[in-house]
Amino acid sequence: MLKSILGAGSKLIYGTEVPTTKTAFATCSAPNMAGEEVPMSTFCPGNGLIKLYNAHHARGFRILAFPCNQFAAQEPKSHEDILKFAASKDGADKKFDWFAKGCVNGKKTCEPFSMLKTALPNEDGSRDVGWNFAKFVVGADGTPAARFSPKQHPMEMEETILRLLDEKEAREAGGS
Repeated sequence: MLKSILGAGSKLIYGTEVPTTKTAFATCSAPNMAGEEVPMSTFCPGNGLIKLYNAHHARGFRILAFPCNQFAAQEPKSHEDILKFAASKDGADKKFDWFAKGCVNGKKTCEPFSMLKTALPNEDGSRDVGWNFAKFVVGADGTPAARFSPKQHPMEMEETILRLLDEKEAREAGGS
């Protein structure tokens, strides 16, 4: 009853909310305090990965995606459903190299993550991946180069990626 009264009071004070046609946060936008319209996709990790892919794929940049359900069961979907979802994110299903859903921590950790975590431990010396969207950058020669936390936006990797692509191209130019 109280909830109903509060809801009615809110409608009287503020008016009835106009329903949105948007179904994904990343498709929304809002003005910042400077009055500039800011797309929410700017803050979504997947968007930064797509932006990096689009900008650097022609130079050999690849994104390897390893779905994992070890973090609050956030990825319970089947491989097929994961790819369907990725398709709705600017075609990430075709832009990323997808691997079977597996573990990145514990006794069932997939081999690439065991190697990456050993080569590039966290700043505090621990090795476990703390949450989804932890990111590792590996050079074209297979050498692990950098580890980025889930909280870091993918675009923070761009400087490292550009340096590695430049090094790769310099090696290729020197060898021809």
